[in-house]
Amino acid sequence: MKRNTGGGRIVTLSIADEVERLGPGAYSVNWDSKDSRGRLVPHGVYFYRLDMPGFRDVKKAVVAR
Repeated sequence: MKRNTGGGRIVTLSIADEVERLGPGAYSVNWDSKDSRGRLVPHGVYFYRLDMPGFRDVKKAVVAR
């Protein structure tokens, strides 16, 4: 999953290994609102993309503190 932090930085979360291990089903992913350097990202609206075999979707999330 990739999230643009608003300042041009992209935050990437990869869950591919977990999905392969777990198989089909409904799952959730929690993001701690931190970038790859462990810093909290600014509040705002973020778009994330889900890419899976046969499926791709873009949604938005709001970070508010």
